[in-house]
Amino acid sequence: LPLFDVVICSEVIQHVIFDDNLIYKIWHYLKPGGTLFLATRGGDYYPNLGHVHSYTTAGLHNMLTVQGFLVKENTSVESALMIRAIKVETGEAVK
Repeated sequence: LPLFDVVICSEVIQHVIFDDNLIYKIWHYLKPGGTLFLATRGGDYYPNLGHVHSYTTAGLHNMLTVQGFLVKENTSVESALMIRAIKVETGEAVK
């Protein structure tokens, strides 16, 4: 598999039914120490726009940590949530 230093996932995750699987796949395509930039709408849920999930900063933080990421930064601007997370090896995320 090709491995990447950075993955940008912007305004996608809220449209994906198996969102935890998306994060799992991203983790596997990142190099160790690689960075994920994730952006989505926070709190707003628009099924007519194809949204199947609604997120909070805490919910995304938990999902990323469980999948092996260390959240380094999160920002909320109006209804947008933006998170920067680093891929870590199993067990490192809880340090």
